[in-house]
Amino acid sequence: MKTSIVIPTYNESENIEELLKRIQEVLSDRNFEILVVDDNSPDDTAGIVEEMSEEFENIRLMVREGKKGLGSAYKEGFTEVDGDILIHMDADFSHPVEHLVDMIDNIGDADVVVGSRDVEGGKRKDGIHRQIPALIGSFLYRKVLGSPVNDITSGFKAYKSELKPFLTSEDLPSGYSYQPSSLMKIVWSGYEVKEIPIDFRPRKAGEPKFSFLDILDNVKVLIKLVWERYFGGGGNKTGSS
Repeated sequence: MKTSIVIPTYNESENIEELLKRIQEVLSDRNFEILVVDDNSPDDTAGIVEEMSEEFENIRLMVREGKKGLGSAYKEGFTEVDGDILIHMDADFSHPVEHLVDMIDNIGDADVVVGSRDVEGGKRKDGIHRQIPALIGSFLYRKVLGSPVNDITSGFKAYKSELKPFLTSEDLPSGYSYQPSSLMKIVWSGYEVKEIPIDFRPRKAGEPKFSFLDILDNVKVLIKLVWERYFGGGGNKTGSS
């Protein structure tokens, strides 16, 4: 069984080489590929990945023209991979690499595995200013949209390959709100979601990419999903966690 890991990057030159080497170590006994989707980083992130792809044949690079957004990178990246299991994760070490094994091993019990900060055993070590918007967002998705997922904004998820049409759909947002939007559509279609605890950490190096504008975008997407559920015929099915 093959696993495809999609990692979006923008100015991650301080992290990407160590991250890719660490993934190679952790998954040394697995069949996997890594696709780095870089938005033309000015700090030569792509150059580092290209050099590593010469050393490791399971590393590939996609360079896009300009900064197009996290969700856009996921959509394009998942189109280009062919694994039985599809994973997306951040490049800044906030998602512990060692949990990749847990993600892969748990996918047989569900259609989606979420690396969760908000279930028993999950931890958050990032700043409170980052925690509050995520906690509020997850609360609203549970209470307003009936989400069975505690950490719906998590950027660390594994999917069975049959869900690729959901992950590459053009109607999904191009920014950070891709994460809850895509997962809600999967849940509403009756697929099962399982959350496993992770130790979420502050980024190791470099500058955060999430901004106030991304929070506003998440609010707009939540309103859109509420409309779809209650007035547009969406949300007639639920999954379980």
